[in-house]
Amino acid sequence: MKILIVIDQYDNGNNGTTMSARRFVEGLEKRGHEVLIVSTGRPRPNKYVVKKLPLTPLVSHIVSSQGMCFAIPSKKVLTNALKNCDVVHFYMPFGLSTSGLKIAEMLNIPRTAAFHVQPENITYTIGLGKNEKVNDKIYEFYRNRFFNRFGHIHCPSHFIANELKRHRLHC
Repeated sequence: MKILIVIDQYDNGNNGTTMSARRFVEGLEKRGHEVLIVSTGRPRPNKYVVKKLPLTPLVSHIVSSQGMCFAIPSKKVLTNALKNCDVVHFYMPFGLSTSGLKIAEMLNIPRTAAFHVQPENITYTIGLGKNEKVNDKIYEFYRNRFFNRFGHIHCPSHFIANELKRHRLHC
């Protein structure tokens, strides 16, 4: 089976989301699957490269302090990758994945998603602490913009699964 992974940043193993994706890819390949990747970074076999989103210095510092970057969605790259896969797995609810999801839906490609960007990590990083009202709004935004289009969401822990249930997401 050809499985496409869509993730903003895959090359640098400096954060939990990327490490999870790398372990997932390794496990799938060991089981005989061909894994394709859409991400920023260096070209390699079976990887479709998109450009990194330039950010203002302050935002760039915050995002890079978390070991991440954001990708600029490319309809051409995503369509080409999606036409070559049997199923697609999305890691983050941002522009690259939301654009890819729309194309996957149009092409009727089976899709799955994981939940790796906890709102509490965002608000804590930008100095809002554990502001429940803001976190609740981010969960709602994630749900309405992205995650409600999947029957189930892969959760990296029981804690996250419980948080998603509490915020009316299906895991």
